[in-house]
Amino acid sequence: MRFFFSKIWLLFQALKLETFFSGLRLRTAFFFAIIPYMKADVTLEDYVRSSLEQKLKELSSSSVPVVLATVSGGIDSMVMLSVLKRLSETLSFSLAAVTVNHNIRPEEETAGDAALVAGYCLQLCVPCTVTTLPKGEVEQTACERKNGIEEAARYLRYQAFERAASDSGSCLVCIAHNRNDRLETLLERFFQGTAGIGASGMQMSRGMYYRPLFNVTRTEIEAYATEYGVPFRTDATNTDNRYYRNRIRNELMPLLDSLIPGWDTAVLHGAEKNALISSALEKHAASATWKAETADKAEDACKAGNARAVVCREDEFNALECAERIQALYNGLNVLKSDQRVPFEMLRAIADGAGKAEGAGVSLERERGSIVIRKDCDVEIDGFYCVVRQEGRYCLPCGEIIIRECKEQVCENAFYAENIKNGAFSGIFRLPVVIRSRQPSDCILDKSGGHKEVSKLFSEWHVPEAYDALLPLFDDGEVQGVWGSVFGYPDYFVTIPEDISET
Repeated sequence: MRFFFSKIWLLFQALKLETFFSGLRLRTAFFFAIIPYMKADVTLEDYVRSSLEQKLKELSSSSVPVVLATVSGGIDSMVMLSVLKRLSETLSFSLAAVTVNHNIRPEEETAGDAALVAGYCLQLCVPCTVTTLPKGEVEQTACERKNGIEEAARYLRYQAFERAASDSGSCLVCIAHNRNDRLETLLERFFQGTAGIGASGMQMSRGMYYRPLFNVTRTEIEAYATEYGVPFRTDATNTDNRYYRNRIRNELMPLLDSLIPGWDTAVLHGAEKNALISSALEKHAASATWKAETADKAEDACKAGNARAVVCREDEFNALECAERIQALYNGLNVLKSDQRVPFEMLRAIADGAGKAEGAGVSLERERGSIVIRKDCDVEIDGFYCVVRQEGRYCLPCGEIIIRECKEQVCENAFYAENIKNGAFSGIFRLPVVIRSRQPSDCILDKSGGHKEVSKLFSEWHVPEAYDALLPLFDDGEVQGVWGSVFGYPDYFVTIPEDISET
């Protein structure tokens, strides 16, 4: 019996030892597993070094590569310039910089930005190209392209980037968009109903353009600027919440932070998934090929962007799944270079088998074994865009107008417009202002302090489609008024400070 209990005791001790060593093995494995994570936090510079080193390897240049930094003078681009300079020796690349003075803000602001960039580049021993656009060039380009001041400024800015890249022999052009910028873009496009690859937001790399701060937060950028004493200038309009993008940045995103912790990571992951799905969708949709409706000269017109119609074979189109057919229609609109936002309902109708759908200046039709997308020759789809900086006469689709200063000084810098033909007067506004046609996403302040869609305002007034692109909107960064009385409709102007009443 004693021998039996001795064996039981020895077995118990063996089990205890086994448990001890088993636990020791687990603890040892855990210790070695967490060693990589016990080192110091990855810094902004570490992150940029890792991603940029990989990008430069992909370029596999036999000579010393030249990297061009696009710098505005704001905190994001100035920090990017500083980081790139610190990495240029260890990663063995030459650094150059370019800055663009658009000449659309007061001279002391735009010239000050360019001077700051040039001075900091001199301090860092980085060659810098300063491109100054002639006054009025951005506005003129906006009138020609009919997509607004911001789009025109971006178009001219990227032209300057490409010239600077060519002159410096750069293989890579770095832009300072960061994680916060990506989130703002994704939210903005979500509320616009953007689908497909556009809903995926920015890409880290596109051609020669590269975003080294792609996954860096603005908080990290601000901390780096403080630690290394990076100088920068702040655009006063960044805090002006009359601008749609600023409301997303300054009001919506902080609200989401407080209500839904982790929303930002979820949104970015969702965008990455959407990009993969959209890429596959576009690949399949490409099997429906689009051509100009007739040959020879029409093909040239299509390439030039002034073709009136494009076609694809109906059997190729019908062979696709519904989502692929909708993507194929978007591809056709891109080939046609239609600059109007076509309602999704039209595309869905054709994808589901409808014979014809019309609207937004185009018609989509199943015709003699083909899918045909045509621009409507009878509808003026270009709209209008007029920059007003001072009193005087201006020509609009509604006729010639005169801009006059208010004789009764209800407030400083108060003006109104008069239509010469019918004597209609607008509400009161300030200069400078852009008078333009309505865009699909336009909103205007309502009396409660919220925002009202201009399209709903037009619906309430029963504005026919023929006049939709003719009623003038007054825009100083946000829509301040709609001049309806010029065509016999009500006026809607936002009250401006100092007790100017709404008309």
